[in-house]
Amino acid sequence: LVGSEMCIRDSKYNQTQIRRELIKCSADELAYKIVKRINADLPHGKAIPSKIIKERLQTIYDDLGVERRAKATDITQ
Repeated sequence: LVGSEMCIRDSKYNQTQIRRELIKCSADELAYKIVKRINADLPHGKAIPSKIIKERLQTIYDDLGVERRAKATDITQ
């Protein structure tokens, strides 16, 4: 809980940042965390250029400590 309190203070009480930190700290499997972040970070029901998707996916990978580069094939998975 103490670590969580620090995360909340560090995120300056920004709800989006708090949600991201909660996902990061959860005991869920990594793949599930990635999917949760994609659902939270990308808009639904509208076309998004693949470049934007790859950039956001890379940000998610970096935030979660995934040691890989986002590729176009990751999007289809």
